[in-house]
Amino acid sequence: MNRQLQNGILVVALMGGAINSTDIHAAPLEVVNDPSFIDYGKGQVNSDYLLVRLKEKIDQAQLDREIEKTGLKLIREFTLVPGLKLLALPEPPAKVQVNQQRLKRLLATKRSLEASGLFRYVELDYVDKPLAKVTDSGFVDGTLWGLENAGQNGGKIDADIDVEQAWDITSGTPDTVVAVIDTGVRVTHNDLIDQIWT
Repeated sequence: MNRQLQNGILVVALMGGAINSTDIHAAPLEVVNDPSFIDYGKGQVNSDYLLVRLKEKIDQAQLDREIEKTGLKLIREFTLVPGLKLLALPEPPAKVQVNQQRLKRLLATKRSLEASGLFRYVELDYVDKPLAKVTDSGFVDGTLWGLENAGQNGGKIDADIDVEQAWDITSGTPDTVVAVIDTGVRVTHNDLIDQIWT
């Protein structure tokens, strides 16, 4: 093993042993109700966005003309699905505050884009709610602040690994192997007992 790698492992091991493991309790995370979320059908949609997927033979210039005509703004282009884009509706007039008015405006824009013939589909941006809540006490009380940091105990807000956003992508697979260099591990922990190699 080369010298740099040995030194790196030594530093990580020493740092792990030096961290104070005092019991601290943090303020619980609060749910933020986004005013752009409006009720639609059995769920909620974001009244500010539409998801569109271009037809294969449509070029960027045609999309740009449609966006300019409707006042929409291109927010994101997805690479996983070719032609999939997130469009933002223009800022609503001050009088469009009631959810029913916002929904009417959203659906009218959706119909207009569908009628343009440029898109394979135009979809509402549905708000996805988790089917289950995390019950691990360390996550719920904020002790595991590295997962979701809300600024508890003088911490910096969002100085974390954005674990909830990661869980939206995947919550794990037995095909992934993670090696942890640590000063110890409790192999009987309920998250590890069936997963750990000894």
